Amino acid sequence: FHPGERTSWQRDRAYPRLGFDAYKCGDDMDVPQTFEHGYVSDESDFRQLIWELEHKEAGQPIFLFNVTMQNHGSYDAAYPNFEEGVQITDMDGEYPWAERYLSLIQATDVAFEELISYFRDDVDEPTIIVMFGDHIPSVEQEFYDELYGMSINALSVDDAMERYRTPFVIWANYDIPEKNVGTISANYLSTLVLETAGVQLSNYERYLASLSAEVPVISSLGFIDAEGHAVEDSRDTSYAALIDGYECLAYNNLLDSANRDWSLFTLDGQPLPDVSVADDDS
Repeated sequence: FHPGERTSWQRDRAYPRLGFDAYKCGDDMDVPQTFEHGYVSDESDFRQLIWELEHKEAGQPIFLFNVTMQNHGSYDAAYPNFEEGVQITDMDGEYPWAERYLSLIQATDVAFEELISYFRDDVDEPTIIVMFGDHIPSVEQEFYDELYGMSINALSVDDAMERYRTPFVIWANYDIPEKNVGTISANYLSTLVLETAGVQLSNYERYLASLSAEVPVISSLGFIDAEGHAVEDSRDTSYAALIDGYECLAYNNLLDSANRDWSLFTLDGQPLPDVSVADDDS
């Protein structure tokens, strides 16, 4: 589900190829739409998620991937009826874009609390909710410069990685271990969710679980080792072979379709069904 345009980022073509049985966009919503900042609000987005659960086939599980829109940039213009609940104080500059972004995040907090309360109080079926951030907000660069006390262009590897850090939460309406897993990169999140749910892992997921213990963060900026050291280039380190092996498997999984080793990526070792998506130039 994505409460925006159907063809945004070619979602109508990508999601079937990723194995999703159905895709809904903003035009398909079954609940009344409300708007914040010119986009469908997280409040009505989350109500659509509840609608999907209440209308799914009885006794059947559901996996739903939701990409929200409310907090998307840009933040350079105010919208009618948008209430800015956050004001930045004790800083030298004025940052209206950052204030609008933080006000939107505050509205998300309220909506997310309502979503959690519904599944906690009204849903008996075991349910896991995962929320994670997408990308850094495009607010004033001067705001970041003042936060860091220097230009963001002069940040160290550690500070640059910190700039791209985003929190995530895994919540369930039944008892799961409560813990802080520390810092991981997004490529490990699916494995962590599957482990939390007690779902059988593929060979590739088991490999990722093992790799995360040695290299908990792998990103385009570099990597962070098990001792918490940030390194920009792995080529002259003891981690070079590990990261090179990961890159080879990721390539085989994502791009090398003609030679993909399905025994690594599916539980039964069989290819996923071939999905044909008709070309649409509209």
